[in-house]
Amino acid sequence: MKEERTKTTVETPTMKMERDSIKVSSTDKIIPINPISQTKELDKDPVDTHVFCEQISTTNISFDEHLLDKGDHPEHVDVNLIYEVKKAFTEGAQGSIHNAEDKYLGREVVVKKLKENHMRRSFVKEAQLTAQLDHPAIIPIYSLNSDEEGAVYFAMKKVNGVTLSEYLERVADLYYFQGFKQKNESTSLITRLEHFIKICEAIEYAHSKEVIHRDIKPDNIMIGESREVYVMDWGIAYCMNDPENKRPEVIEHMKKNVCGSPGYIDPQILCNPFPDRHTDVYSLGMLLHEMCTLQRGFSGFNTNELFEQAVRNTFPEIKHRFSKGLIASELKAIIEKARNPNINFRYQSVEELAEDVRRLLRNDELSCLPDKPIRKGMRWAQKNPYKMTILMMSLIVSLSTIAIFSLLKQNTSISDARQRENVYAELQSNVAHKAHLIDTQITKLEQLLSRLSASLLSVPSLRNEDIKLYSSNDFMSAKTKPPGTVYSSIFGKEVKVNTLVYKLAPGTELSEVEKQLAYLFSFRDDFVQIMLKSDLASPSHLSRHDINEEKILLKALPVRWIYCGLENGVFVSYPGKGAYPNEYDHRSRPWYKEAKGKRGIHWAEPYYDINGLGLVLPCTISLYNKENKFSGVLALDLTLDFIASQLMFKQEDDHNQALIESVILNADGEILVSSSLLKNNKKTNATINRSIKRRAYPNEVIQEAVRTNDDDIFRYKEGGEEVIYTINRIPTLNWFYLEKYKSKKVLDK
Repeated sequence: MKEERTKTTVETPTMKMERDSIKVSSTDKIIPINPISQTKELDKDPVDTHVFCEQISTTNISFDEHLLDKGDHPEHVDVNLIYEVKKAFTEGAQGSIHNAEDKYLGREVVVKKLKENHMRRSFVKEAQLTAQLDHPAIIPIYSLNSDEEGAVYFAMKKVNGVTLSEYLERVADLYYFQGFKQKNESTSLITRLEHFIKICEAIEYAHSKEVIHRDIKPDNIMIGESREVYVMDWGIAYCMNDPENKRPEVIEHMKKNVCGSPGYIDPQILCNPFPDRHTDVYSLGMLLHEMCTLQRGFSGFNTNELFEQAVRNTFPEIKHRFSKGLIASELKAIIEKARNPNINFRYQSVEELAEDVRRLLRNDELSCLPDKPIRKGMRWAQKNPYKMTILMMSLIVSLSTIAIFSLLKQNTSISDARQRENVYAELQSNVAHKAHLIDTQITKLEQLLSRLSASLLSVPSLRNEDIKLYSSNDFMSAKTKPPGTVYSSIFGKEVKVNTLVYKLAPGTELSEVEKQLAYLFSFRDDFVQIMLKSDLASPSHLSRHDINEEKILLKALPVRWIYCGLENGVFVSYPGKGAYPNEYDHRSRPWYKEAKGKRGIHWAEPYYDINGLGLVLPCTISLYNKENKFSGVLALDLTLDFIASQLMFKQEDDHNQALIESVILNADGEILVSSSLLKNNKKTNATINRSIKRRAYPNEVIQEAVRTNDDDIFRYKEGGEEVIYTINRIPTLNWFYLEKYKSKKVLDK
């Protein structure tokens, strides 16, 4: 068995570091947006809720200030009177941990000793807080002691078991050496999810006491030999109702420092230093990812890389560590909602998260992924096999009776008619499939443009890159144009695919916008990815190996130009090129004026490219700053000729010989692209494209279908010959795809 055993390069110990030391290449602080309406929460078990609702303790955590003060306290019982403390088996930053034996009860315990006296306050607070969290999944504290030297100890239960990190690694090792089987993994996953629910119950209990753990990770979870689960290490837990947290020096300290383990820290903590319940929900989401996939959610070579991935929301695809492992879509939905960087889209409590996991184990509908009608029916069938059997038997008997009766009544004419209907259905299915491909291509471009706009709206101070800026005029001279600029037959001019180009509107000074240009130029890789991902066959996630801008010069892609114009006169375009006239002002261009002030994606009117690229369609989105003020437009040009040649006219179509014409119509029934136009003018396509004007399709039946938004098939007589029209709507742009066939050839085939 050849499985790669991947490990994260960066270890993730609990750390405290100053916020200023966190350097990431994106300045996007995760700023909560206005709350949105959450998915309607599914009803919980009413019996369970009724039985336990009055038994849940609401008593908050309290701290004994007398014990928190520095200095020796003789009222503490000497640890050596109760326990026989043995040699330490591990040491941390705060103290050492020893095995010990209770002299009176004869049981084995674990004793934690404070190493540095200046950390006494936090050490004692950890003991008091953990002791008051009385829950089966939280390690119990037996006593708080001191010794003759004044050192402080606290004793707790000894857990014979392994950490969750070791447990997951042992599962992976078992698969690695004995072979992976999905059946075994399904059983193991159920056990791991049951452990996860216990973890959630412990954290939810702590939240009821106004305590935030802040350091949930596999190393802080213990699984005992009886499969009991313990949430450990409450050393940096945050008590929300602790009066000490309101002191100015404590608040200032929290604003300057970040506590937690990289890869599990909520990115919201970078802009909101005060943790809340959402902080633990995010960490639980990362923990759930690791428990389900047997690999870390983030990987990197240093702490800043882990922070950058979290801040920029660049989660890798949720996939199993072993290639044969399958992750259910419902489980992916739970993980994605739990770790969503925006708290408005995240689970609002740990209980909601745990309840969705319980529903998954019960095969019930999830709050994060409501069932569609078909899935509801399948779920009902799984839970009601007896009723489903009766229903299916009745249906089979009924259908059999109808089929037998129909066979007795059939004749040759009915058989011929049925064959014709099958042919028409096949034609209509073929057209619907092509319309769907066109619509999918357009939808993909909208998503790519929307993601890029979200990145551009980030705070620029965190992007610190030394980037060379090239203007349109630089491309006009051999001395100033970027090295590596080459002529491309695809773009019809000299271009540079590893840089952007800028053109300032008349009256805009470079010195005033140079920093803003550098910020926009730093998104070069994002522009390259949009260009490469615009191909329908391109995967949604590109590895570093796949991101090669030279591919843009070798293959004609759906997107040819990507550009961004700002209200202050700044205009950048990709790939880099020249030929912008000095008086060029993007703010007067139709694509800019049409998109200005609009919300969301807007498709401007199509036009013919002056460089000979054929018919292009601008896809635009308006940009707004933090004050919700319009600041510019981001856009890309989609070549409709590419859609026509790649999606409309496929040589492998079964009915290709009978096909007369393929056409894309707009909402007014006007011809945008037609096969006859492209085929008849293949060699001089660029020249003819510039001279073509749109005209209405010359058939009233088709015009009526466009007006009524019909997806249908028509038989029609033209010039004494019967033809077949098949039309299907492209919903994203409210366009229509049409194919015209010779009826006789279709039916003969």
